[in-house]
Amino acid sequence: MGKIAKASGNGHVNRIKGKAEAVEDDINIALFHGNESMKAKYKNIRAFLTIVTPEIAAFWLCKNSKNRKLNEMHSRHLQDVLKADHFVLNGETIVISDEGHVLDGQHRLTACVQTGISFESLVVIGIPSKRFDTLDAGRTRTAAEAIGISGEVNCRAVSAAVQQFVTFLDRGGSTRSNTEHSRKVTASLIHEVLRVHPGIRASVLAMNNGNLFRNGQSMALHYLFSTVSVSKACEFADVMENGSDDRGRPFNVLRENIIRMDPDARRTIGVKCVKAFNAEMTGLRPKILKVSRMEAFPAINGLELERLQRSIASPCSVDPADGIEGDTLDAFRWIESRGGYATVRDIAHGMRRFRNDTAKAEQAARWLVAEGLAEWSVSTPSEAGGRPRDGIKLLAR
Repeated sequence: MGKIAKASGNGHVNRIKGKAEAVEDDINIALFHGNESMKAKYKNIRAFLTIVTPEIAAFWLCKNSKNRKLNEMHSRHLQDVLKADHFVLNGETIVISDEGHVLDGQHRLTACVQTGISFESLVVIGIPSKRFDTLDAGRTRTAAEAIGISGEVNCRAVSAAVQQFVTFLDRGGSTRSNTEHSRKVTASLIHEVLRVHPGIRASVLAMNNGNLFRNGQSMALHYLFSTVSVSKACEFADVMENGSDDRGRPFNVLRENIIRMDPDARRTIGVKCVKAFNAEMTGLRPKILKVSRMEAFPAINGLELERLQRSIASPCSVDPADGIEGDTLDAFRWIESRGGYATVRDIAHGMRRFRNDTAKAEQAARWLVAEGLAEWSVSTPSEAGGRPRDGIKLLAR
């Protein structure tokens, strides 16, 4: 067993030296050395530093019957962290109750088992099970606060921009105001993205100057545009802030559209930004930036999407349906089982929960399109005739 530093006389652990590579039966470290009453009170609680192997993690998880439901997205994120060798000892503990239940750490342990990769961790064993409700009761430090502590300037804006950038890549080139169906960024992921894409900081500064369109989505779009054309990205930021004497240029049409936009229409703002950028790049001058319900999220002309995805190891393991639930999730899974295409009529007649309710089936289809998971597709009439039917096709991920 590694060397363990004794605690100071005031009862607080100063530091732990070395690494104990033993299982719980081989470890018996008395905390609060020098305080006999506290030592007696917590005599059944042991804390140690160890390497958690997949075998140890599986042993603890087999008794894990009193924890919250596993968050698959978070578990997959931790698997990616372990595979990339980015998991570090940061003071967070694995907490095991006096009955052997995992009180804190089930996602880390699950990722360990599923990847077969060990990790170093502090472990506390013997906490009474009845104290489970008090865990995580404090406010969790956000990723923005964590990178701010490490010295990142404009930490909140940078965090929001990186989140939208990662969302765009995880969704296969689609950005909305929400961040469902993608990884939730952590401080370590933000640092990694900024290491590969330091230009995001410049995009944050560029879009932070204005008041009209200043959020993570605008900053991420500015950076994406800059990977295609730096000059056009600069013009995008300038026109959003100051407008343009050329009233008909696409960026100015976009600006006027944002000014008049009602809150319910803001989910389409990303689509309109991309349309305006594409028009600027091709020289087109649309009078309006219209978004129809049958329209998929447009691709950014000239964007090397696959290269960007590889640059931050966008995980192919991300399930595009993560984050949706209820009728919409059932519709997604049902269409997926049919090969990825279905008409509204197919959904209404083929799924029990939508039986004879075409309006409800169409609403589920619209949600799938709005979330960037599918696109509208008009079927071709057969040789026997008949009219074309509106259907949706799931987008490849």
